[in-house]
Amino acid sequence: MHDIVRTFLRRKSLDGVQTLALEEGARLPASLVSEVESVERRTVAELAESLRLQATDCERARLYIARYMINGREGRRFGLGFGTVARGIAAQYDDVTLRDLADVIAARDDITEHRFAEATEVLERVSAVSVDVDDPLSALVHCSAKHWLGWSLQRRGDFQRASRLLSEAADVADQFDLALRWPLRAAYGAFQVAAGQFREAIQTLEDIELREEVASLGDTETLLYTHILTAEAALWLQIPDKANREVGELQRLIEDDEGRLGHYRGYLVLLSA
Repeated sequence: MHDIVRTFLRRKSLDGVQTLALEEGARLPASLVSEVESVERRTVAELAESLRLQATDCERARLYIARYMINGREGRRFGLGFGTVARGIAAQYDDVTLRDLADVIAARDDITEHRFAEATEVLERVSAVSVDVDDPLSALVHCSAKHWLGWSLQRRGDFQRASRLLSEAADVADQFDLALRWPLRAAYGAFQVAAGQFREAIQTLEDIELREEVASLGDTETLLYTHILTAEAALWLQIPDKANREVGELQRLIEDDEGRLGHYRGYLVLLSA
């Protein structure tokens, strides 16, 4: 089951997971893919009951919670309450890494609610735990803790340490080829924009490998994010031609998938103005 968890942590889409398993000869039961898909489609309100029925052992609990964190409908939008659900499931098992994952998710909720002191305390503890290279979930917990600790510190004014932690989080995700590697890299670019490091942000976000990889993986939202942030940075630097090119790419991506990405039109209108 460890290898199955690792496969699911390395790709965001289920199609990508199945392709990777086929390429690497991993045994991936079709029934398990269906179960994971059903969990990912739940709202946070539905998730507790779904996990109670399906997370019948520790490894399944690890897989379902990690995948929902990466890809769940509400989890992706940082819906509040996921931390409470994850902690309730994790408490059933004698698994420190699973409990740490649940604590990171709960800390993320705390940040959303501006409880930065509480979030920082939890994330400091979890991020200090070394990665267990034999446990695929350990790397996800470690890089996620560093990532959210970075944002918590940024909101408290510690930009220097926040920058280091956000960069380290992306590096860990790179090292272990996690599905979050590119979203975390884009998030570091967002931090650079927020910190006024506009040239550095453009360098991060225009990385050819980042954009080509997220496009090939079908991770359109991360790709959109890079164009939005690069356009913003270019406007601050008074480089209108670059901003126009980024806005043009943003518009093309939205028009190619209006049904799923139409809510990004607000950014398009704002940046165009």
